[in-house]
Formats: sequence, structure tokens, C-alpha cells
Amino acid sequence: MVRHSPGWARYKLWERDKGACLRCGLDTQELEAAIRELRFPGERILWRKLRGAEPTFGSWESVSALIRALGSPWPDSLWECHHRHALAEGGEPCGLDGLETLCWRCHVAETRALAARRAEARKAAGK
Repeated sequence: MVRHSPGWARYKLWERDKGACLRCGLDTQELEAAIRELRFPGERILWRKLRGAEPTFGSWESVSALIRALGSPWPDSLWECHHRHALAEGGEPCGLDGLETLCWRCHVAETRALAARRAEARKAAGK
């Protein structure tokens, strides 16, 4: 099913890892809940919990500041389904054991590293 239905694979990965990044340990489920809570009166308590400081501005600005602090671009989902061995580097489409949950920041970093490795390989092949 993993090969033929990415949505099913993502669902099963969520069941297994609950959105926790396997690289940095970020609990994306807790972060999503905190971002939702920032819109309500309990925002200052949550801000202190997340950042160790209290914001001096209103709730929508708090959400924007949190998003800026977390990095950009802001993703549609805070976690990504990642192949442990990239298909572009000869990895096989595999079962759930070949997939891992990464937060969007770790996934962006991993994708950049893959792009750099592939660029180096193209340069080496061209010489």
C-alpha cells in the first residue's frame, strides 16, 4: 500500500510516530496545539512555555512572531514523511520501515543536503 497510496503511508506513519520528529524530537502535535492556543487569552502562558519570554503584543502578532521565530517558509504541515534512503539515490519504494517522520525544518535540511550531494555527483560525472 505504501507504494500505491502516499496518503495511506502518511496516515500509517502518523499512527506510528504521532508527528514527532525522529531527528530533533520536535513534537509537532504539541506545537500545532500551542499555535492554536495563541489566539486565545491563555496566549501569554503558552508563549512563556514555548519561548521562555512573554510577548508584548496582541494575539495575531504573537502568532506571526512565533511563525517567524520557527523559520520560513511556513509549511502546510509541521511534519513530513521522509524516505530513509532517497529514491533519487537508488532507494527502493518500501514499506513503513523505510519511512520516517521529520519536522518540516529537518526535512528541508535533508532535502538541501540531498540536492548538494546530487550536484556534486553531476559535477564529478561531468569532469
